[in-house]
Amino acid sequence: MATALAVETGAVLLDLDPQSSACRWRDRREAETPVVTAVAPARLQPTLQAIEAQGVADVVLDTPPRSETAALEAARAADLVVVPCRPQMVDLETVPTTTQLLALARDPLAVAILVAVPPRGQRADQARRAIHGLGLRVCPHTIGHRAAWGDAGALGLAVTEYQPQGRAAAELRRIAEWLRKLVDQPRLLEES
Repeated sequence: MATALAVETGAVLLDLDPQSSACRWRDRREAETPVVTAVAPARLQPTLQAIEAQGVADVVLDTPPRSETAALEAARAADLVVVPCRPQMVDLETVPTTTQLLALARDPLAVAILVAVPPRGQRADQARRAIHGLGLRVCPHTIGHRAAWGDAGALGLAVTEYQPQGRAAAELRRIAEWLRKLVDQPRLLEES
């Protein structure tokens, strides 16, 4: 999701994941943007300062799913923390750890986004209630379980480039727009 958000928003993408999946996505990419740079968590603050000095306003930080150090550094630096979460028990069980980490980072503005949501059933509603109950707000928009995400990534594309008129692209655009508004109007979380 970080690569797609960087494309959609025109942001610089900093890859804090030791696996460098965003950087490898960038290697497959033909387009010049977004700029993607691998950054060690300990170097995040100086890197952000250098980016800001260049006049860049929007930065997406891609963290590994299970690295408290990278996630904590990113949360401390972020204006908004986005937590992708599948509506499955294995993901929902990580939410308490995420909320503890956010507390250590002095509770930045944070929101979960349900991803890989099945097209039928009540999983999204059940997951939304569970995440709310664990103290994390949830974006009112979701991302469905769609092959376009994997297909686009394999080609170094965002879903909005791969299938611009597709459902995955529409979902991403709705979420990106909502996130933009949320940064300017944090009270939107009270409505979600």
